[in-house]
Amino acid sequence: MKNLITIVSITCLFLITACSKEIKVKNQLTSQNGIWKVDTIKWVKVNVNSLVDVGVGTELNAGQFQFNSNGTGSYDITINGTLEHKDFTWATNGSDVSIADTVSNHEEVVVYNIEHNSSTKQVWFSSETIVEPGDVYNRELKISMTL
Repeated sequence: MKNLITIVSITCLFLITACSKEIKVKNQLTSQNGIWKVDTIKWVKVNVNSLVDVGVGTELNAGQFQFNSNGTGSYDITINGTLEHKDFTWATNGSDVSIADTVSNHEEVVVYNIEHNSSTKQVWFSSETIVEPGDVYNRELKISMTL
């Protein structure tokens, strides 16, 4: 019986901790109207077919993300001189933030690993595959944002 109580207690503590981490990230992202300024984006783009770097760069003052408490949002960011705008839905588990949008009638999801999380600063990393006419690329992004 004592072991059962210990196991239940540890399980409850784990669940509370996991849920509170998720809630903390959600509250931080949506605080102050949910607008986060993108200070830097470091990016690498590699052609999958030839494994050749297509580009590497760092963008400064690269735009902004907006996170709404209902799980929607948008971003306007510049990567390699190109402005990207997306309206999206988002979710977090406390360790990652998933951003989903619809492209050509199918949902595309990019998962950003949270490398740094505080009330005024976020640093995220993602790796995604981009399909363009005639080519396929892998793109890695490291995004640093502040309120």
